[in-house]
Amino acid sequence: MSLRLRLAFRLLCCYCLLLAAAHPSSRRLLPLLVVSAAERTNVASLPGLDGALPSRFETGYVTVDEENGGELFYYFIESEGDPGADPVLLWINGGNRCSVLSALFFEIGENLNHRR
Repeated sequence: MSLRLRLAFRLLCCYCLLLAAAHPSSRRLLPLLVVSAAERTNVASLPGLDGALPSRFETGYVTVDEENGGELFYYFIESEGDPGADPVLLWINGGNRCSVLSALFFEIGENLNHRR
């Protein structure tokens, strides 16, 4: 994994730890934040998209509060160019039961919704 990807993952972990620390039940020592292989999924295709994805696409959950079952959902989309040299973007969006897909597609991506 490149230095930039490791840095982005560490920033995400710090953000998750801050969220967990703000929770009243998390005043005790927080466990290490680990995403296990069982909790992540490599996405190979998407509905409505013919062919392979242009880059690696992974989703999963990061546990931030084991006692209360608190988890954060994440997307990891690797650069289509040179992942080792391209900048890394950490996008934090959404809220309680709020999908971030529209922001991911329309604010970051170049997807347009054309009505026919």
